[in-house]
Amino acid sequence: MDSRLDGTQPLAPQFAKLNEARINLAKVAMGITDNQYALILLCALPTSFEALQSIVLASGPAGTLLAEDIVTCAINEEGCRSLNSTSLSAHNKAPIKSTAGKKKDHSTLTCHSCQKKGHTSVRLGRHSRHSRASGTLWNTRNACPVLQMHQPQLL
Repeated sequence: MDSRLDGTQPLAPQFAKLNEARINLAKVAMGITDNQYALILLCALPTSFEALQSIVLASGPAGTLLAEDIVTCAINEEGCRSLNSTSLSAHNKAPIKSTAGKKKDHSTLTCHSCQKKGHTSVRLGRHSRHSRASGTLWNTRNACPVLQMHQPQLL
């Protein structure tokens, strides 16, 4: 008999059944402590949740685990996984549009580096990695310091 929850089914109803079993055991004087129940829930997670199990166990002493925290973390993780798989499947179905041979109109764009119209800093090849005047680090990909604003400067 497998003591793990089914990873192919929603976890919330499975957690509800485990909680029902805990309540029924308490009614017949075979109660499970909160800490024991938290460890049971943690061990019952599907094998695909091993990383979550490790993170929860590493976050503090096993004696401080709460069943509510285990349930919340597992359901949140399940939600994130379903969002990622939904967005991936939608991405895979999206048609790919070819932009080959099409030129964009850059006449209204203003360069953040030289403040001239008609290009962005990517098309301005004369900028070096470091601004000679200010000594600030320039973004090597865009040759503009705007994206580097929150990154530390090189001395």
